[in-house]
Amino acid sequence: MRDRDLIARTNHDLEMLLRVAGSLRQALDVAAELAHPLRGTDYDRVVVGGGRSVTWCWQHQREVSRCRRHDLDCCGESVTIGDPTGEAAVMPGRVHLTRQRIEAALTTVHGLIEPLVADVAWLVRTPETTRQARQREQARREVAEDNEARCRSCERTEVAPGVRRAEPVHRRTDGGGVYGEMVPLCSWCYRWVFDMERQPTVEELEQHHRGEKVKRRAS
Repeated sequence: MRDRDLIARTNHDLEMLLRVAGSLRQALDVAAELAHPLRGTDYDRVVVGGGRSVTWCWQHQREVSRCRRHDLDCCGESVTIGDPTGEAAVMPGRVHLTRQRIEAALTTVHGLIEPLVADVAWLVRTPETTRQARQREQARREVAEDNEARCRSCERTEVAPGVRRAEPVHRRTDGGGVYGEMVPLCSWCYRWVFDMERQPTVEELEQHHRGEKVKRRAS
């Protein structure tokens, strides 16, 4: 099928589904009312029909022709559709079958929606080629290696606007619980963390990198 035909058919189907959605509540309410056994005693309602007769299977609550399609040798009773008694007699079964078909169709549609959305989204976001995926992974590794090659504490400061400081790493540590994970630290920050039991502030780091003496608590 050509793309434009597929799109046109999809738009048509969506329009039909919107119509169904607008009438679904009313249809289900009517089905619940007409399927009630007491409807068989209602002789005052208007019956639309032309006197057509059907052979009704009371065991399976459907026309015998439908039983025969399933290789069932059912016997039925001829019921005229067009008089209140006959219409009321077969109505619960016919409504039940219609209700079942509606539910089955909507269940099928519901089961197809999420895979359809996923497939369309996968194409819309343009899947990566193998080369692009490798380039992205390599860039991720380079960033990770770059982050591991400099002091996590000192990189909070800058050597120029927008350029983070990159001090060589002395050791990885969690600082005895100061950090929630193992982080790379330079020798100065490593000693500071264990002496002060906290990481240095940005102001203290900037003071240290200016060559000034940073006050520590007396041991």
